[in-house]
Amino acid sequence: MLLLTDQISQEEIVEFLNRFWNSDFPGLHLKIVNGKLELGKFRKCYSLVIVDEQTGGVIAHVAVSSHFVSESSADITYVVVDRRHRRCGFARLLMEEAIRIAREAGCECVRLHAEVHRKSARRLYQSLGFVLMDGSTKSFELTL
Repeated sequence: MLLLTDQISQEEIVEFLNRFWNSDFPGLHLKIVNGKLELGKFRKCYSLVIVDEQTGGVIAHVAVSSHFVSESSADITYVVVDRRHRRCGFARLLMEEAIRIAREAGCECVRLHAEVHRKSARRLYQSLGFVLMDGSTKSFELTL
């Protein structure tokens, strides 16, 4: 089930993301500041999640934001899928929805970063049309 963050608490999203960060990136933690999940300096930010219908727990997340400096581009961040639910198409579903939101917001391009060692994530992004930006090994862009 796909939900926007107004239908699930920020605390539940932070808890899910911190479980991921603690296992893959020890020492990194996200937190709620002034009642909002801090995702950077963005003008508009949408956090999309997929919730397990049986348990109600978050199993996948992505954030799409239009940048404060230029609303003609969007950034996709925090693409996270619970290990038990990977390879089920959830990341693709969320990415497609994030791209749709960016397109409807009038963005001309979408950008994201993917570390070199995240091979399956990079394959997903490339299959969606993202290409490496000139001179970069981890910055991708999709022209809308």
